[in-house]
Amino acid sequence: MEFLPTPAQCAPPSLLTLQLLADLQAWTAKHPSLKATPTAAMALSTAMISPWRTLNELRWCARICVWTYALDDYTEQEAVTATQLDEMLTRCSTVVHTSTADVKHPLLKALSEIQEHLSRFPLYPALADLWTDRFDRCMQGLRYDWHTGQARAQGASQELSIADYLKHKDSVLVWITHMPRWISSADPYLPGHLDTLVPALDDFATAVRLANDLGTLSWEASLSGQNNVLMYGVTPGWVRRERDARVIAGRTRLSPLIAENNPAAIESVRLAEWAVAFYDLADFRDSQTAHPTPTEGATSG
Repeated sequence: MEFLPTPAQCAPPSLLTLQLLADLQAWTAKHPSLKATPTAAMALSTAMISPWRTLNELRWCARICVWTYALDDYTEQEAVTATQLDEMLTRCSTVVHTSTADVKHPLLKALSEIQEHLSRFPLYPALADLWTDRFDRCMQGLRYDWHTGQARAQGASQELSIADYLKHKDSVLVWITHMPRWISSADPYLPGHLDTLVPALDDFATAVRLANDLGTLSWEASLSGQNNVLMYGVTPGWVRRERDARVIAGRTRLSPLIAENNPAAIESVRLAEWAVAFYDLADFRDSQTAHPTPTEGATSG
């Protein structure tokens, strides 16, 4: 048990988690369309990746995590036609590009509030072009997953390739959930490190995409219209090796910054390590569901 953190060490991130959860509960009460998202898991994840930060620094990071889950649910459960999907994703990109509020849909209203607050941070002007570009890539990744899932449901899986899948890895939305940490950073030198931070986060996004696929296959395999790397004929072993290689590649890129105790680099590595470890245990979506142990589920004979 020597490797475990002490209770005293656990107290600060636990308190930060509780603060973030309370904030998310209050915020989703104002945005009821987001209530079905795993708010507790998102509060915990945000706190564990950035445990030295404060509630005020992280609240919009946690809120956009919740928003991405609601958007993902929309693309998988509500978007019936390609036109409907494209309209929503295009309007999302417009909100981010223009910082102009859109209240046509609850998702757009919540995103408008998030974007308005992100644009107030001092580093936003320096990061705005990267933010809009990567946001668009995430929207394109969602389009790819939707169209590929539909093609798979119609028996066209033989036409799909691993290379194309990995090219659209941003459907996992890591850039949308993680980049607000950079935007909210108080480090004025952060933009000068983008040549290292950006390719590393690309590596980590691929790793999280693959970790997510390993963690969600159990329920995705039973649903129509899903798109998971393990549906492409590869083995779980191959996915784990590729996942781990991307984590190592990203960490190697960041090693000079980590040696300098650079917060953005450390947060990026913690993102990858946290997500991989969590998905090895559970899917974020079902992490708040109590699963009975054999003893709890047993009936007396």
